[in-house]
Amino acid sequence: MRAEYDSEARALQIVLADAEPWTDGDEIAGLQVAYAGGVAAGIEVLRPDIATVAARLAPVAERLGVDAQEVAAVAQAALAVPDREVTLAVGRPYR
Repeated sequence: MRAEYDSEARALQIVLADAEPWTDGDEIAGLQVAYAGGVAAGIEVLRPDIATVAARLAPVAERLGVDAQEVAAVAQAALAVPDREVTLAVGRPYR
């Protein structure tokens, strides 16, 4: 999973799947979700805040069936280092 925060546009883009082109979109819990071939490929968060981004992303991740903790981690990492791409690989839980 990867993400990038554009500080000038104040927009966070999270890439869930490497698929091009993103052809369809939907709004879930106030966030934009992009699709490619019917599969969720990305999430866009406008005016994200590092303190609240995880809570904003949680309902979207749940609806899409993706790991909410992984989505939150990549989002927070991208916000910590603006204007650079962050890539995150998370293994399965030990349990």
